[in-house]
Amino acid sequence: MEIIRLYLGHTGNLMSAIPSFAGFLILSFLIQLPLQIYLLIATHTLRHLLATVVQSVTTGLLVLQILVGVPAMRKLSAFRRKQFQMQRWQYMDQRVTAKRVADEQ
Repeated sequence: MEIIRLYLGHTGNLMSAIPSFAGFLILSFLIQLPLQIYLLIATHTLRHLLATVVQSVTTGLLVLQILVGVPAMRKLSAFRRKQFQMQRWQYMDQRVTAKRVADEQ
């Protein structure tokens, strides 16, 4: 599961792919975070200091990934929306220009 989550995060980040990045955030928040919290507070690991410290660091990094990922997703979707609108307006401008040229002839 972790390999899939990291792959989605990697491809979503590098290629600005919204579905991959959203999949990364969903897997992080709905599956990994509850699992990491369970492993952190499980009674069988509380007796081992090293396991508790490592799990605390892992959980902290996961929370950091989620906290940084959500604003990044918002910025990415806003950028893609503006990019789409610009392409739409350029297409409409080309159609209007072509229609004017056709009407003039």
